[in-house]
Amino acid sequence: ADCNSNKPEWAVVNVGVVVCLQCSGCHRDLGVSVSKVKSLNLDVWSDSEVQLVVSKNGNATVNSTYEANLPSGEKANAGTVRARRRQFICRKYERKEFYTEPMPEPTRQHQQQQQQQQNQNRNPEGLTLKPSRQTRSESSRKCAGNS
Repeated sequence: ADCNSNKPEWAVVNVGVVVCLQCSGCHRDLGVSVSKVKSLNLDVWSDSEVQLVVSKNGNATVNSTYEANLPSGEKANAGTVRARRRQFICRKYERKEFYTEPMPEPTRQHQQQQQQQQNQNRNPEGLTLKPSRQTRSESSRKCAGNS
């Protein structure tokens, strides 16, 4: 979602995106009021958490809202250094500098089509969520540079 890594192993549950290890650390820095981070493989997932992530329809859909007004060249990538990555994630999710309101609700027929598609593909990112033991508590630290 944030750096377009092809190896996301973490999810930001309340936002509905999957992210890489480096971006997950930046999300943890924002605190659970902004980003609730869970491992796709190490943490225990409730049914409601899985449904919340699935209901957001994946990284591309979420990014179309959170990055709608993103200037060219501002997006972090897999090679972006941590300080710049953290700043980008803070601007994107905490300050919502690039955010725009989602499009109006789709028609009932379109909603039914979307529901059918979701039922066929329960996980839009193609990742498997594996329940196991919880290994970390959420961090409440703020990102550096948030003034």
